[in-house]
Amino acid sequence: MLRDERKDSYITAEISQAWTHYRHMEEMRTKYLSFYSTVIIASAGFFVNLAKDERDIVTPHLFFPLSIFTLLLFVFSLAVWANIYRIGHIVWVYGNILQETRKSVLKETNPAYVRWQVRKHIPPSVSGGLFSIQSAASYIVSGVCLVLTGMQVVLTMKAYDLGTLPVWQKMGGEVFIFIEVVLSFYALYCVAAAKKFKKTN
Repeated sequence: MLRDERKDSYITAEISQAWTHYRHMEEMRTKYLSFYSTVIIASAGFFVNLAKDERDIVTPHLFFPLSIFTLLLFVFSLAVWANIYRIGHIVWVYGNILQETRKSVLKETNPAYVRWQVRKHIPPSVSGGLFSIQSAASYIVSGVCLVLTGMQVVLTMKAYDLGTLPVWQKMGGEVFIFIEVVLSFYALYCVAAAKKFKKTN
C-alpha cells in the first residue's frame, strides 16, 4: 500500500513538473518572438528611412556601419532561431512525457484517455506547417536571415560602384557575406542533426 502511494505521489510530481516546464518553455518562446519582432520592426523602420533616398543609402561614411549592423542583426536572428528551435524540441519532449505518464495511469481504451489526446482532435490541416506556432516562428526568423543576407549582398555590390570607398571596406562586406553563409550552413547542419536525433529517440 505504501509503495503504491509513493508511486502515485511520484507520478503526480512528475506530471506537475513536466506541465510546469512545458508551460514555461511556451512562455519563453512567446517572449523571444515578441522581443525579436520589436527589434526587427524597429530595424526595418531604420532601413526604410535610409532607403527613402536610394542614392544616399550606400555612401563612404554609411556603408561599413550598415554592413556591421546587418551582420549583427543576422547573428541575433540566428541566435533567436536556434533558441526557438531548441524550445520547440523541449516542448515536444515534455509533451511526450505527459502522454506516456497518462498512458501508464490510464488504459488506452479508457474514454478519458481518448478525450485527453488533444493533438489527435485537432485537424492536421490546421495543426501543422504554417499553422504550427513552432514552424511559423522558424519560417519567419529563417526568412529574415535570408533577407538580411540578401541585403548584405546588395550593400556590397553597391559599394563597388563607389570609387571613393576604401578597398578594405569593400572586402569587409565580402567577408561579412561569407560569415553569414557559413553560419547559415552550420544552422542547417544543426537542424538536420536535431531531426535525426528526434527520429531515433
